[in-house]
Amino acid sequence: MIKSLVTLVYLVVGVVIAHSHGYFHHLNGASAIISAILAVVLWPVVLFGGSVHLNKLPKVKVKTKH
Repeated sequence: MIKSLVTLVYLVVGVVIAHSHGYFHHLNGASAIISAILAVVLWPVVLFGGSVHLNKLPKVKVKTKH
């Protein structure tokens, strides 16, 4: 019970800090969504001035057989 409460509080604090640092403003691509998730989970890094913004994810080319 206590462990789940601590986890919930940790994630809520992460959401508040990530939002205050602008990680939820433009969630229009995979890089932005992953950056927002990382900011929530790694909120101590963000709080102390670190950045978890991903510039761009590499595009994966899929070859199809015709």
